[in-house]
Amino acid sequence: MTIATLGGRYKRSGIRLHRCPSLPSTVTTRRNGIAVTTPARTIADLRRVASIDEIRRAIREAEFAGLDLGGGE
Repeated sequence: MTIATLGGRYKRSGIRLHRCPSLPSTVTTRRNGIAVTTPARTIADLRRVASIDEIRRAIREAEFAGLDLGGGE
């Protein structure tokens, strides 16, 4: 998860939090009242840390769920 602030420095079990104070609002949305990155931005972020197989799986799952993958950064 990437958030657009430097706040919230508490560790959360099972959540890997990345902070990006300059995160543009065009790549964020809200899900159940929680600010999250769009699926496209999440896939873009995964490209930095995941294997190609993990990225392909994430893309397939997002497409199966009908999520919009266009417009990532």
